[in-house]
Amino acid sequence: MEYVLRIDETNSNPNTSCVYMGDAEGMTKGSSNWDDMPIFEDIRPCVFKDGKVNYYLDPNDFTKKLNPFDASDSSNGTSSNLTGTDGDVMIEIPKFAYSITREGQYLYVKITNDESLVGAEDENNYTYDAFSRLAEGDLDHFYQGAFKGYIDNSGNLRSIAGV
Repeated sequence: MEYVLRIDETNSNPNTSCVYMGDAEGMTKGSSNWDDMPIFEDIRPCVFKDGKVNYYLDPNDFTKKLNPFDASDSSNGTSSNLTGTDGDVMIEIPKFAYSITREGQYLYVKITNDESLVGAEDENNYTYDAFSRLAEGDLDHFYQGAFKGYIDNSGNLRSIAGV
């Protein structure tokens, strides 16, 4: 899958300057249809501690635990702890490559999870920068704070509800 957003930099109208292309063609901004598309369907809220996911959260109610891999898990629907005791509240984003290129008046923003589109001779200019630590694309996920970050008393940047 390759999702493309073409932005006409000569058009200042935000309602008409952007066009979805590739596998995003026909989609509309804000549509719930994006939730079922590859790449986007596996974006999950979670509580993250000591370098790993402690547990996942219900995307519609962060105060509840949810095991997205096992609907029969007895912890589903039980209360989560968003105070920082169990970890930071994060959004887990699965690995994808992205490309930002300019052609004339157009800026193209592309994302893909199709590794065959990415390579050493990549004419699409794809990169895994956000998913790289020691080598290009060596991380399977990226974690983004779900809440505005703050510095705790120990000098650590935290993502905790209500702070």
